[in-house]
Amino acid sequence: MNSRRFVLFAVLFLLLGVFLARLPSTLAAVGLGARPDPMAAIGDVYELVRGRFVDEPDPAALQRGAIRGMLEALNDPYTVYVPPADQAEFEKAITGRYVGIGAEVISRDGWLTIVTPLEDSPALAAGLLPGDRVVEIEGAVTRGLTIDACIERIVGEPGTPVRLTIERDGARLAFTITRAEIVTRAVKGFAHPAGSDQWSYMIDPERRVAYLRLTQFTPTSPREFDAALRSLDADRAPPGAMILDLRGNPGGLLDTAVEIADRFLPSGEIVSTKGRSFRKSTLRAKGPGTLPDFPLIVLLDGRSASASEVLAGALADNGRAIVIGSRSFGKGSVQAIETLPHDAGAQVKITEQHWYTPGGKLIHRTDAATAWGVDPTPGFFVPQSPAQQTEQFLARRRFDTIDPRGADRAGAAAPALPRWSDPDWIASELRDEPLAQALRVARARLETGAWAALPGQPSEPVAAAASVNADEHRRLFRTRERLAIELDRMDRRLDALENSGGAPAAKPRLWGEHVDVRGGRLEVFDKDGNRVASLRIDDPELDRWLEPADLKVDAGVPATEGKGP
Repeated sequence: MNSRRFVLFAVLFLLLGVFLARLPSTLAAVGLGARPDPMAAIGDVYELVRGRFVDEPDPAALQRGAIRGMLEALNDPYTVYVPPADQAEFEKAITGRYVGIGAEVISRDGWLTIVTPLEDSPALAAGLLPGDRVVEIEGAVTRGLTIDACIERIVGEPGTPVRLTIERDGARLAFTITRAEIVTRAVKGFAHPAGSDQWSYMIDPERRVAYLRLTQFTPTSPREFDAALRSLDADRAPPGAMILDLRGNPGGLLDTAVEIADRFLPSGEIVSTKGRSFRKSTLRAKGPGTLPDFPLIVLLDGRSASASEVLAGALADNGRAIVIGSRSFGKGSVQAIETLPHDAGAQVKITEQHWYTPGGKLIHRTDAATAWGVDPTPGFFVPQSPAQQTEQFLARRRFDTIDPRGADRAGAAAPALPRWSDPDWIASELRDEPLAQALRVARARLETGAWAALPGQPSEPVAAAASVNADEHRRLFRTRERLAIELDRMDRRLDALENSGGAPAAKPRLWGEHVDVRGGRLEVFDKDGNRVASLRIDDPELDRWLEPADLKVDAGVPATEGKGP
C-alpha cells in the first residue's frame, strides 16, 4: 500500500470513529435510540420558573413540592418525604423515644388532662395522677389550646425543667418536672397491681394462662418481652398457655418482630421478602433460646398491621399458634429510610419490597384483593364493630392507668375486685368478647388437649375465609350506605330550604358571561394594597370556580377598558 492510500484510509477511520462516538447523542436528538431522561423536564421547569416567574420563587419550597409530587405519583401511602422539621416526630414513631415528662394526655372540657403517667417517667416520680388537669404550662393557660400545642410546650431538651400548674380536687398545685428521654414500653400486661407501675401478666393464675400485649415493635421490644417472661418465671416453669394480644398494634421494626417470633419457633421460615430490585430473601428461626412448647393464642383485629402481621403469620403458618379475632389490616411492605445528600436533615421512606408469610401469602392489601394479611384460624373468627371496639377501649383504659393511690383513689369507677380469670366478667365488664373467647379456648385446650372451634363457626378453610370476606363486605357496604343516606338527607334539606324561599339569592357572575378571560391575569392584593400574587388564567370558567368563595364585586372600582399590562 503506498503512502497516499494509507493516509486516505487513516482519515476515513478517524471520521468513522468520530461519527460512532457522536451517534448516541445524535440518535437521542432525533428521538431514536436511548430513551429521553424524564428528570430533564423537571430541570427545564425549574429553570423556567427560576428565570421567568413573576415573583422570586423559594427554591426550598419548589424542591419540597417536586419531591412530594413525585412520591405521591407512586400511589403508595408508605413512601413519604420527611423534611427536617418533621424528623423528631418521625423518630418518635419509629423508636418509641422522645424527650418529655412521660404522660398520656387528652383534652377534657377544653383543658389538657392527664390520663396516666407512664412507667419509670418523670411525671410518675413527680406525683402526677390520672385525672389531673394541667391548667398552665410555664405560666401559659392551656384552656382552648390543642393537644399538639400543649405538647410542644412540655417537650424540650433532656435535663431542663418545665413548670406545670395542676388542678386536683379543687386545689391548684405547682410542679417543676425535669424533662428526660422517655422510652414508651411496648410490652404490657392486663392490669397494674394496686398502686404499682408494673404490669401483671398471669391472667389466670390457677391454670397459669399468661397474657402479653404488644402495642408496637420498637428497638426495646425483645428486651421487654424477655423481661415479661422472666417475671412469669417462664424458663423454670413455662406457662400453661399464653395469649399474645396484637390488636391495635400498627407494627414497627421488622427485626424485632422476627426476633420475638424466633422465641417461639425452633426452626422454619418466619417471613420472606420480594421486590423488583431485590432477590427473594427468607428469614428463618434459629434453634437456640426457643421457649418450651405450650398452647399459644394470638389475638388480631383490623388494626393489627405490618410487623404484627409478620409475627402472627409466622406463628400461624408454622402451626405454633392459633389466631382468634378478625383479619389483620394488610400492610405488608418493607420500607427503607434513606437520607438525601442534597437536603440536609431530610429523609425519604421508600417501599422496596413486600412481605410474604411462610405459606406464601402476600400480606399487603390492594384495592382488588380478596385475601390479604392474616386471617383468624378457621373456627375462631370473632369480629367486632367499630362501636364495640370503642366500648372496649373506654372500659379497658381505667385498668391501664398508673395511680399510686391504689384502690382508694377518689372517684374510682373500677370494680373493687376485678375477676380477670373469668371470661364472662371480661365480656360484660370490659366489653372484650375476643379476649373472653381466647381465655375460654385456652382453658378448654388445657382441659382436653385439643383446640375446639367456637360454636357456629365454620372450621373448613374455604368456608372460614368466605365468612371473613362476608364480614368485610358488610362493613364496606354499611359505610357506603351511611354515606348515601347522609347525601340524600342533605339533598332533602337543601330542597326544603329552596322551596321555602330560604335559599340565598344566586350570586351574580363576577364578570360578563361572554367575556373571554383565557390568557388574562388575576392580580391578588392584601388589605394594605400590596400585590401578593399575579396569576395567569387558563380556565374560561374561572368565575364559576370562585363562586363558592366569599367574594363580592367592588362597585367602587370600575372595570378597566382596553388591554391590561
